[in-house]
Amino acid sequence: MNLEQELRVSLRQAADELGLAHPVADVGGQGMRALAHSRSRRRVAVLSAGLAVLVIGVGIPTGLSLIEPADNSVAAPPSPESIPSADIYGGPTRGSLADDAEFVEAVRQLPWTVDGYPLSTEPPVESRRVVFVGDVPQARWALVIGEATVLTQPTGQAPESQAPESSSEPTSTSQPAPSGEAVTGLWGTWFVGVAGADPAQMRLVKDFPISPDEPASMFNPTTGTFVVVAAPGDLISVSPRPEVAADGSLSRTYVDVESNDGVATTVTQPASLSYSSTTVQYRVTRPGMGVVMDDVAPSMVDDLNSPARPAIEIDNLRAPGSAGLGRQEQARLQDQAGIMLVDFGLPMDEVAFQQQYYGPITTLPGSVPFSVITMTFPSGAVLTSASRMGDEPECNINGISAAPASGELPSLALRCDLVGASSLVILAPTDYAGGYAVAEGSAGSVRVELDSEGVGMIAFPDGATSVTVFAADGTMVDEVPIFTT
Repeated sequence: MNLEQELRVSLRQAADELGLAHPVADVGGQGMRALAHSRSRRRVAVLSAGLAVLVIGVGIPTGLSLIEPADNSVAAPPSPESIPSADIYGGPTRGSLADDAEFVEAVRQLPWTVDGYPLSTEPPVESRRVVFVGDVPQARWALVIGEATVLTQPTGQAPESQAPESSSEPTSTSQPAPSGEAVTGLWGTWFVGVAGADPAQMRLVKDFPISPDEPASMFNPTTGTFVVVAAPGDLISVSPRPEVAADGSLSRTYVDVESNDGVATTVTQPASLSYSSTTVQYRVTRPGMGVVMDDVAPSMVDDLNSPARPAIEIDNLRAPGSAGLGRQEQARLQDQAGIMLVDFGLPMDEVAFQQQYYGPITTLPGSVPFSVITMTFPSGAVLTSASRMGDEPECNINGISAAPASGELPSLALRCDLVGASSLVILAPTDYAGGYAVAEGSAGSVRVELDSEGVGMIAFPDGATSVTVFAADGTMVDEVPIFTT
């Protein structure tokens, strides 16, 4: 790997910690703050650690590269040396306003500031050029690049003062400097405004390092507007979200988007809750070279006019039910369901939520609530999300099951691991209350009694991987895998 490639890798790692330059708008008060907090600690493990996909009767790979990773980062950053060379940013300005010289010049001179504070990545005006400026659905956007000098840290990460929160954009191609010294390279910014906005009405929402070989993108989940700036002649395809089949397997379908001089503008389905997550990904194919970038997640623009977050309807199967919970507890359940929904890009009216359990794990000390929610996909497959909320660590558990043949949700078995203790939680349909379950561990069979609501809890039997559930008369009714963190 040469010096240029080493810097690409180093700055890519720094870019993964960048994010929206503009503060995120309030889209739901306490609930969204809790959602952001829980995202930063886990992403309920659906994405960042790879979803442990367990399918009843059907085995599929673990590790979920088909869904966007945590906090808007690129799904699988391409190896810098593997991307064919292309001069994406060296040609004339593109976009519907490219011929308006006065407008283009005004955009080029816009200050790289957020709420009046200059960014440390702001390049001199004379080094800047406008790559794209034009009208997009419901808005007016511009992409500006320039040469800027930033400081490295001993860890190789960009200083916090120069970086917002997370980024999915490519890296610089400048020559590397020793840690703690200045590095000069290309940086880009997205400016956005409402439809028909003057340059002065456009605000900076994203700054990121630029690689001449890699496209730039921007997505507004509130409106669904999506722009990709690639090389002239590149073919751009978009996948709005992963698809979950009845057997629990995941796939993506990419659709070609019409482009003009390498710029593709399209509209996908807006997010159902907020702009805090997107499942949209895109692919770039270069004539004569095939696919050069695949499964790439776009940058996102915050929308200050984003509507308030609507409540998610959750069917409560066991007491206490959300009606018997306080405001904070109900907000946590909404957060948990919200993460499940937006991480798969689904509208609320296409899925069904059920609260399987909310209460303590009786085999563990304290009364910290353990919350288990299921989401049924349109295909009938079921996503289970469980969290012992308020703990450190939180004991987050996630898994996808195939659609039940009977149409009714099967029993659930979950392993909760905390420091020094592990518990097995079994949730059988209430029809089997008073029955029992059997877990086969390394020391033999362990029987678990089910209470009046079909719930059973014991210390986790070493080596157990599945649970068999029996009705009170000894009839076997279910055999399910054990979901773990």
